[in-house]
Amino acid sequence: MNIIQPQMLEQVTANLANFAYDPINWTYLHEAQALEVFLELLETHNQSLQLHGIAALCNICLDRTAEQFIIEPKHTSIIIDLFLRTEHLEIVLHSIALFLQILSSDVQETLKYKELLVTPALLKRIQHWRQEAKDKRVVNLCVVFLEQFGRRIQITEIDNVQSAPPVEPSSVQSSEAGSNN
Repeated sequence: MNIIQPQMLEQVTANLANFAYDPINWTYLHEAQALEVFLELLETHNQSLQLHGIAALCNICLDRTAEQFIIEPKHTSIIIDLFLRTEHLEIVLHSIALFLQILSSDVQETLKYKELLVTPALLKRIQHWRQEAKDKRVVNLCVVFLEQFGRRIQITEIDNVQSAPPVEPSSVQSSEAGSNN
């Protein structure tokens, strides 16, 4: 059995993340099923591997096939989970850049998943980083994200509350009376 040393794995994944930057390499990465590897890296406990995975997804997300892979709900969930739990500044930076690129896409399938991606928890975390980060790159990305997508979601939630049918007092009173029996 061959045991891969962590430093070797980190070097290979860093090279793959850089490889994902160039569109010429995207076909080869798809053939090698690298997207699955990048996603698996996000679930490790090694922050260097997590960083390489999120950087690679950020680099390749403009490829339509990669975008379709990324926006699958189970994959989006893994990416959001990493973002919500990390304190690693570079992971935060790449995550927000990935979110912005995916949300700015004009692919029809992506539009369906915007509500799944822009959640109150995500917005709250981005707001946290906007207020707490000392790194201007992170702050700027947070500001752009919140300006482009935060307000839209908040307005949609307000509209949903306003368009909900009013609860009639008599139905509330009758259900409360029934619960006392």
